[in-house]
This record gives sequence, structure tokens and C-alpha cells, in this order.
Amino acid sequence: AIGHMISAANAENKERLVALLMGLFNEKWASILRGLSSAGSLELFVQNQQVLRDISLILRVNERMVSAVGAACHSQLAGIYFDMLKIYK
Repeated sequence: AIGHMISAANAENKERLVALLMGLFNEKWASILRGLSSAGSLELFVQNQQVLRDISLILRVNERMVSAVGAACHSQLAGIYFDMLKIYK
């Protein structure tokens, strides 16, 4: 619902609103990546069910934001894209 509200906003405000909304998720994403690098092994880190749930939630929220808002999410996705590829690798 919030994504649809952002899509109805002025074009110049959309990117800022997306950044504000996704701030908490971006902090959680950064925390997961820090844990990933400190854990030393991707396999050990992703065996933690809570981490997998958090990653899933963050990716689902990003997908839904892009579906609702569109191109205004470009900078949001650009910020997590390469990290996302590392996790899938």
C-alpha cells in the first residue's frame, strides 16, 4: 500500500520517499552483510534460519516496491544488486 502511495507522489519526491521507506531494510541488509563477512563461511552463516528469513523479507519488500513504484527504485536496487549476487552465488 505504501508503494502505491509513493507512486502517486510527485516524480521529484519518489526517490527520496523510497529511500526513507527502505532505510530500515537497508540497515538490516548491511548488518547481514557484515555478519556474512565476519562469519568467514557463507555456508555456516546461511544455516541460521533467522538470517534466511531476513534476507527473504528484504528481497520481497524490494520486489514489491519496484512493482508498485517502478523506475524510482533504481537507486535502491543499485545499492544492493552486487551484494545480492554474492549471496546467490
